Amino acid sequence: MAKEGQTPGSIPKPRPKKLERLPKDKKIQKRPLLHPSIAGVHSSSKTARIIYVSSKTPFISALKRAQKYFDASSKTPGIKLSAHDDRANLRAIEESVKKQQMEGQVVTLKGTGKAIEKVLQLGMWFQDQDAGARFAVTWRTASVGAVDDVVQKGDQGSEEGTSFVEESRIRRVSVLEVDVSLK
Repeated sequence: MAKEGQTPGSIPKPRPKKLERLPKDKKIQKRPLLHPSIAGVHSSSKTARIIYVSSKTPFISALKRAQKYFDASSKTPGIKLSAHDDRANLRAIEESVKKQQMEGQVVTLKGTGKAIEKVLQLGMWFQDQDAGARFAVTWRTASVGAVDDVVQKGDQGSEEGTSFVEESRIRRVSVLEVDVSLK
C-alpha cells in the first residue's frame, strides 16, 4: 500500500545521509564558491551577464552595476545609411531593430545564504520600476554544492608552508537567481 501523500505508482526518494560528527581535534575550513569569471560591460551579447551579490555588497552599487549592463546593451553601433536609397535605409533600420530585439539582454543577479535577502530586494526594486512596465523579472531558486575542508585544529599550515587537507566535505547552499531584462 502507498503511504499517505504518495501516489500508488511513485517511488519514495531516499533520504540523504547525514555526515558523521567531527572529532574534537578537527574543524571545518570553508572554501569560496566556484563560479566563472565575471563578464565585462562591453563584452559580447552571447556572454552571460551575471552579478554575484554578497551580504556585504552595497545595494546602490549592485543597482548601478546592473544598470551599466543595460546601458551598454542599449547603445547601438551606427547604421550605414545611403543618401539616395530610402528603401535600403528602412531595411537597414528594421534589421537593426530586429537584431536588438533578438539579443534580449538578460542580467542575472545571484546570491547565496545571507545574500538572498539582498538579491530579493534588488529584484523587487527592478519589478517596481515604472509599475513593472520597464523591466521583466523572473525568479529561480536552486542549490549548489560547496566544498569544505576538514583540517586539524590549530594548524595554520605545516612547517614547510604547505597545508595538508585530510578530508573534504560537500554541503548544499541555497541560491536565489533573479533574471532582469528590458521589456
